[in-house]
Amino acid sequence: MNFNPVILVLSAMNLAADSAVRLTTDVAAGLVQKVQSPLENVPGFQYYDTIGTDSLRLLRFVDRPPGTPAPHNLRLELELVLETHSIGLDCPKYVALSYAWGPPNMGALQEYTSVERKSVWINSCRFEIRPNLYDALNHLQQLFPPSTYFWADAICINQDNSTEIGQQFGIMDLVYSRADETIIWLGKKSRHTAEAAVLLTRDAGAVRGAAKHLLEKTIAGYYQTPIFAVDTTAFSQFGVTPLTEQNWTSLADLLSRRWFGRAWMVQEVALSKRIRVLCGDIFIEWDVIANFAIFICLTHTIISFLQFYPNNPSFLFMAAGFTFTTSLELVSSWYRGNVFGSSGLLEGIDCVAGLGLEEKGPGSLLLKLILTTYGFSATQRRDKLYSHYGILHSLAGLDYKTHPSFLPDRDKSTPDADIFLRLGRVMIQETKTLHLITLSGEAGYPWWPLPPRIKHLPTWMPDFSPYRMNLPLLGPSFRQSRNFDSSASRKTAQILPAHKLRELEPLLSDNEPNKLYVSATRLGTITRLGDSWSDMSIHRRFSATFDLLLSLPSPYPHTNPSQGTAEIFWRTLLTDSDVSNTPAHPDLGHVFFRSWLASKTFQALLSQLDAPVSALRAAMKNPASELDRVFSSGLFPALDQLARADGPTGSSIFPTQADLRQHLAALGHPAAASPGGGGPLNLVAAAKGLLQYQARKREHVRGLEGGARQFNTFAQYYANYKRLFATDTGYIGSATEEIRQGQTVWLLYGCPTPMVLEAGRGDGCRVVGDAYVHGAMFGEAVVDVERARWERVCLV
Repeated sequence: MNFNPVILVLSAMNLAADSAVRLTTDVAAGLVQKVQSPLENVPGFQYYDTIGTDSLRLLRFVDRPPGTPAPHNLRLELELVLETHSIGLDCPKYVALSYAWGPPNMGALQEYTSVERKSVWINSCRFEIRPNLYDALNHLQQLFPPSTYFWADAICINQDNSTEIGQQFGIMDLVYSRADETIIWLGKKSRHTAEAAVLLTRDAGAVRGAAKHLLEKTIAGYYQTPIFAVDTTAFSQFGVTPLTEQNWTSLADLLSRRWFGRAWMVQEVALSKRIRVLCGDIFIEWDVIANFAIFICLTHTIISFLQFYPNNPSFLFMAAGFTFTTSLELVSSWYRGNVFGSSGLLEGIDCVAGLGLEEKGPGSLLLKLILTTYGFSATQRRDKLYSHYGILHSLAGLDYKTHPSFLPDRDKSTPDADIFLRLGRVMIQETKTLHLITLSGEAGYPWWPLPPRIKHLPTWMPDFSPYRMNLPLLGPSFRQSRNFDSSASRKTAQILPAHKLRELEPLLSDNEPNKLYVSATRLGTITRLGDSWSDMSIHRRFSATFDLLLSLPSPYPHTNPSQGTAEIFWRTLLTDSDVSNTPAHPDLGHVFFRSWLASKTFQALLSQLDAPVSALRAAMKNPASELDRVFSSGLFPALDQLARADGPTGSSIFPTQADLRQHLAALGHPAAASPGGGGPLNLVAAAKGLLQYQARKREHVRGLEGGARQFNTFAQYYANYKRLFATDTGYIGSATEEIRQGQTVWLLYGCPTPMVLEAGRGDGCRVVGDAYVHGAMFGEAVVDVERARWERVCLV
């Protein structure tokens, strides 16, 4: 399972609308406080010291008795004391706070403005903080004894001192690991929060047991039949109470909070020894939420929200929240060395996206964390990297003197592109692999208001945008079954001598920092493009795809044993994975894909036959002759050709025109009459029977969609935002929707997946994105590693 929440992110218009509502509310609240409290003449707080790596600041609430004067005779809701303590045995016990700096809801794109900030007293001086932190402190003051110490980064680190920020980055592992507990603040509660807490905790033991059981089955190679969100009665087999749509609504209130998708939360969860989640005044243990998220992912319920609730923003954000939670727990399990208390289970999970590196250097570890948390976001793009530094310090003993390239740069005048390029070069040089560039490329960037690709960044360096609509093939998985090695790098490393291997390694030059020289071999040029996944699954357009399939040799020669046309079709859509296995289980093709294809092609037929113009022709002439006309154009002529090429009569997965006629007959459609017979359609009778026909139509289509939904669930993991292509060398593959004819597919030594490249204006190639190529993902195309011919290609 590729835990990339991009497919669950809502459209830009919905996101922007949510932001507008949030902005109006918080601006009004901020203005009210400023009008009611004349604080402009009150001195602002000044940090009296600078702390390094041996100390931290802690805050506590002032328990001011009623009637005693407030600072400057102005009473504010929050009055705090900030103290500096050394990190060591003398440091008092404290609670670390994990929270989102911005608005608490996931749909809010805009950040807080200065007008919205609220004032608190710190050491009797005015200090302004963002509303979400203000709300958190307000609740913590009511829930903890006055003597409790807290750590919150926005206050305890001087955010105007870049040197101090860099020093404190170096001890984040100590800050969270030595905290008595970490409180995750999700925001204020709503009318749904209490029910959500009950739903999560009522079957907590059964959920944990079910999640562990499903994980064991997945690691063993069994694939779980999806349980859809609209009907969770199958939860009962695990001892878990089924959920209603109202239950999902309550859970969505909790799981659609912005905290779940923030990059900083990765290290905060991994490093903490005890975690509780707080929403308003309601506490929930982190493990309870994490186990529930894993259970929802392993039953594939999470992906079904896209199928059944595509226009419900709360449900889509909730599904993204479950995805983020699972990724957080996966990193945490990898960090602590066990999952569900078992180190053996952890060994079966691909926690680091197929990156089989044993090195413990900071570059290797940072690359693993990046691959595992690709979809997380940060207000400042560079924090997508800096947010992992606590784990790097803990596991790799990161020392800025030894590794100066890792020194955090908080100077806003330094472009993010410079920071990414510096650290990206380090990751490639240290690992001697090209795993990093599988996340790169120019394709997949949406329109405004979501951020574009960072300017002046070479195309081989990713910019880690969480909104890029091009799901990378590499990602964490519940089972180590997708260890792609398209360039046969692992086999080559075992055979070739060291000096030959060094000649194949990627080359970086200090004189040309934007260029990356790689050893490459061309797999083919893209000559045909198929329909995108959304074209096929939503709009039921298949003409380009069927033409592509007919252009390929049958049987397909690049697999062993060779495969038929239908098999390479569905396996390429799924990148040949069913989450548990690579190759995917045959039932996905022979049963579920067959149903999916029959459902889509039959609905495409009905959409033409029942269109007003077509229905009018049928009424004026003959329904059967109109069917003949429809069958003679579009995708339908190719169906019989594909069926004949795919196998003996009756054995093909492709539905024939005869099959579609049978469906029409079962539906009672007038067009099912024999060609040339049946007579003109009686308009009066048709009008009377229209409602009955529509009811029969819905029922018939629903019956076809039963198995189709099973296939659609797995395809959502791997096919979204993708398009099929064929090469001049007879390969079929899938890549970003934006690929074009004439672009080339290459195997790059040290890169686990093929990459689509495009010739640049100068002497280099630009990276478009990664690609799945059927029959070439595990080194099959490199027949003889000792005689393989590699050429140097410059990526720019």
